[in-house]
Amino acid sequence: MCSLNNMIKKRLFILLILLALTSIALIAFVSQKPVFSLSVEPKDSLILIDGKEVGKTQVKLRVVKGNHQIQAIKDGYHPYLQDVVINKNISQSIVLVPVQELVNPGKPVSLNIPAYSADLFWPVSSDTLIAVNQNNSFLIKIVKSVVSTLYAKPIYSYSFVNPLVALIEKGNLDKVAVLNIENGQSVNFNAKEISLVISVSLDPDVKTLFLLGKLDPAARTATLYSTPLDKFSPEPKGSFKADSVLSLPGNNILLTLTADAADLSKFSVFDITNDKYLYQGTGNGVLLSPYYENLAIYSTNAVGVVSLRSFVQKDFPFSFEKQKLFWKTQNILGILTNMLPGVKVSSINVESGIQTSAVEIPELSQVSVRSVLGYIENTLYLQDADGKIWPINLP
Repeated sequence: MCSLNNMIKKRLFILLILLALTSIALIAFVSQKPVFSLSVEPKDSLILIDGKEVGKTQVKLRVVKGNHQIQAIKDGYHPYLQDVVINKNISQSIVLVPVQELVNPGKPVSLNIPAYSADLFWPVSSDTLIAVNQNNSFLIKIVKSVVSTLYAKPIYSYSFVNPLVALIEKGNLDKVAVLNIENGQSVNFNAKEISLVISVSLDPDVKTLFLLGKLDPAARTATLYSTPLDKFSPEPKGSFKADSVLSLPGNNILLTLTADAADLSKFSVFDITNDKYLYQGTGNGVLLSPYYENLAIYSTNAVGVVSLRSFVQKDFPFSFEKQKLFWKTQNILGILTNMLPGVKVSSINVESGIQTSAVEIPELSQVSVRSVLGYIENTLYLQDADGKIWPINLP
């Protein structure tokens, strides 16, 4: 009898140990799941994750790492739908857009420009673009549907800070020109001593010109130079692995090393005065906000917004295959969702993290967007799959 009691006690002891180990394993498994916090305005909005209702207005829960679909629904408001990748703790805020507040672009009409006749677009005003003619590589100006030539020689690339354009001639990478698009006057600079010049950038105050020259194609390195605009006297600032330069305020520059077959593009903010890097990151592409406040660096499933004041990065969900980005203001990042065909537009306040639900533009229901050309003075310029350009007024 005593032996039987001892056996029962041993089995109970083993069972308790197994239960304890199972509990510890379960706690460890749950603690590895990232916490996803979501708040939605207005109140009582229904929240679904992966098609399952998880609460209203505000939720905080642990989810399995990986891809998830977020939905927010409320009668009288446009539904919110977003695919996100959750691999760490994330907090997100959403503001649903009332149905009556539809984006009202009027009746947009595409500009009368031959399909794919130009590229490298840059908006100047709500009815004016500059671009490169694909047939002859001349710099052109498009005012409504009227096209005129600004620079009648083939160009390789250009930088624009109104009203000046700095450019490099195609097939003549030892020559740099600066053109005033208002009066048509231009000044040419002989850059043979720093050839090959592959990138130029005007500083925000339009007083200094930055150049990447002395390209070493094998090493993918180039030397950075700066020169005052009133006297061409290039001064070397260092050698970098980069093929593009963009001037930023405070004697800082953005350097880009374009992706090769095996890697993403590399983006670096460099402080010339103090000879140090302030930020380095990778992605598929980058967009600079108005007034040089933020950088948006986008990759396959996220966009990282980097403050050019603090160099702190915030990440937001993004689908590289379905979505395109544009800056509406220095702190409002616009997201165009391409429904192929059809277009929806939403936005993110990069300071507060609040996102608006996507609103469809009915007039573009049959349009498939190839690229976003730029946004200026409440006008969003799009190029469709047929090469036509659409100016869209957004509120």
